[in-house]
Amino acid sequence: MLTVRQQDFLEATGLKSRSVTLKFNGLPATYAGRFKTYELGSVLPLLGRKHAGAAVALLDRARDSGNSFVGGDEVLGSCARLEDWVRTNVPGGELRLHQVRTSFFDGLARGVRTNGLTADVERLRLLVIRTPGALRYILTGDAAGLPSDWPTWARHFALLHSARSNLTSELVQGEAA
Repeated sequence: MLTVRQQDFLEATGLKSRSVTLKFNGLPATYAGRFKTYELGSVLPLLGRKHAGAAVALLDRARDSGNSFVGGDEVLGSCARLEDWVRTNVPGGELRLHQVRTSFFDGLARGVRTNGLTADVERLRLLVIRTPGALRYILTGDAAGLPSDWPTWARHFALLHSARSNLTSELVQGEAA
């Protein structure tokens, strides 16, 4: 998971400390030492149109927390805001987002032997934008962080992000049919 501090935002945008503090008010944060850190995917929409060009500088300042991104229902709104921001502010970003989603669902279709994981397609479609490799590719076109084995990666991602449901009954029905 890619994280940034308010100081990174200040340096990338040149804004004043007070206005950045106000922008970050209410964003979920964790601590890295004594500093608050924020998920890059939650911070990018704060750039707005005027400072959208600072996205790559912010991406370059981001640190990998070492944790896998695992998003639940609480981040779906944030994912939708990030998608809207990309569509409006990142030249070519909408096409690259579409390519990531197409590759993800193609990989999922080839890597899953049950329809149990495909019940959450809208949820997965929203969440995939927040993964570090996808976000870097969408912002810059740099494909280096994208999975080399989409079927395996997509299956793992879908398992991590599946909604809480009784997949066992779906699997039994699927096999019995």
